[in-house]
Amino acid sequence: MLDADLVVLVHDFILSREPGLDGHTNRGALEGALGRIENRIHYEGLEDVFEIAGMYAVAIARGHAFSDANKRTALVSALTYLLVEGYEVARTQALEEIMVDVAKGQLNYLDLANIFSTLARQASSTPSF
Repeated sequence: MLDADLVVLVHDFILSREPGLDGHTNRGALEGALGRIENRIHYEGLEDVFEIAGMYAVAIARGHAFSDANKRTALVSALTYLLVEGYEVARTQALEEIMVDVAKGQLNYLDLANIFSTLARQASSTPSF
């Protein structure tokens, strides 16, 4: 599972490499969004890694916990989760454009789950954190 510290680290890494505005992090909003996903995993038995990745992406993109780079952070966080679970999905311009639709509410987590599962391949090695 993703935790707030990792998502903030992903966000800060993105802004160290790409243009964007540093600013305030609404940690409470981020922790709340991640906690709702954790509850679904534990109490509803959600196991599909692609659905979970889709939930992370939607929650982070729409949660606006950061002043900037919410969509990029959402995408990279979801792809990081998939990598930890043994799947690689390349970060592409097309996926970044899809995240705009996610943030607008035009795509949901199941749509993203289908996209991720279509693009995924088994990772050659799984990172350990």
